Amino acid sequence: MATQYDPNLPEVVADPYAHYRELRCAAPVHWSSQTQAWVLTRYADVASLLHDSRFSSAYFHRWLGGLPEPVRAQFPDVARLMTTINFMDPPGHTRLRALYGNAFTPRALERLRPRIRAMADELIDAVQDSGRMDVIRDFATPLPAIISAEMFSLPVSDIGLIKHWFGDIFGLLVQTDAAAVRRAQVAARQLTDYLRTIIADRRCRPRDDLVSALLAAAERDGHVSDDELVAACVPLLPGGIEIQSHLGNSVLALLRHPEQLARLRDDPVMMPTAVEELLRFDSSVTQSQTRVALEDVEINGMTVREGQRVIGVLGAANRDPDVFPEPDKLVLDRGENRHLTFGQGIHYCLGAALARLVEQVALTALIERLDNLCLATDDLQWANLNNRGLLSLPITFSPRR
Repeated sequence: MATQYDPNLPEVVADPYAHYRELRCAAPVHWSSQTQAWVLTRYADVASLLHDSRFSSAYFHRWLGGLPEPVRAQFPDVARLMTTINFMDPPGHTRLRALYGNAFTPRALERLRPRIRAMADELIDAVQDSGRMDVIRDFATPLPAIISAEMFSLPVSDIGLIKHWFGDIFGLLVQTDAAAVRRAQVAARQLTDYLRTIIADRRCRPRDDLVSALLAAAERDGHVSDDELVAACVPLLPGGIEIQSHLGNSVLALLRHPEQLARLRDDPVMMPTAVEELLRFDSSVTQSQTRVALEDVEINGMTVREGQRVIGVLGAANRDPDVFPEPDKLVLDRGENRHLTFGQGIHYCLGAALARLVEQVALTALIERLDNLCLATDDLQWANLNNRGLLSLPITFSPRR
């Protein structure tokens, strides 16, 4: 195994944790020629990075600014769309984050619990007589898609299209050839037009949804442009979609640790604690976060130069033995679980509470409704390391009557 971070190695995509373990021991802070960035794998370093104002989250725009002007000029819609809090620093970040104040309150989320359970039961009803299910296709993908659609008052059929647009836009971070640039620009323009149409509709006909809540907050602020409103929707739209990766990874972890699954079945009260451990044990779409140095910074004897990117590998930090005893073991009642799956600091994930709620309700439904859960194959395929989600998870079961 290479002692340099390489998220593209097939064996790392399949199981990154041995790679992370080696990096934490041999090269906890190192320059990766594969990613052209400094890489941090220890908990203390990653957590410090997420709080350090000497590092900027605006790396997407800095990356755009570093491209040749003829290339950069080809995707203006991408640049406008990425004026989102995920890629902003204070004070702009602080002002826009305030728009989300009422979106994910405990009261607002608790109102969703019965509906999420009803959706989960409907999906289980559709497959329970067959004794087989692809957890990703039949459960983990449609459930958050329905939730996203309801929270935005959108047709469920639109969620797949939105996911496709996001894939093309963020593909630019991996590939910048002419075809990738064209795909990203077309996707950004289509997504922008789509969101502008939704925003215009909610201005005329407000609903009990997130877009209407953002509009109401923007009116109170009085200084939010339409471009900023469009960008404010961007961090929320893929959030529900990405829950599918968290949920798929959690089901797989339980199937591979049947003794822990049995404990959870016998003691369902531990579900909130169990979900925290499952989120720590195999992080999904949040395997890493990137920052850009605003000045020269020394980290454990290594000098990060101004303008260089730094990748904090959250998945590696979540297995650091200095913080988590026996980190490679799944312990559903693990105490003081300070995992970094949703980040830390001002960029802490907006949808973290929703992701926790969906996972708690969904796993409860599966455990209560289905017995004898078993993997139907050991041949599992992962999307990639940046989106550590399974492409498929076939299982067999006995319906509980």
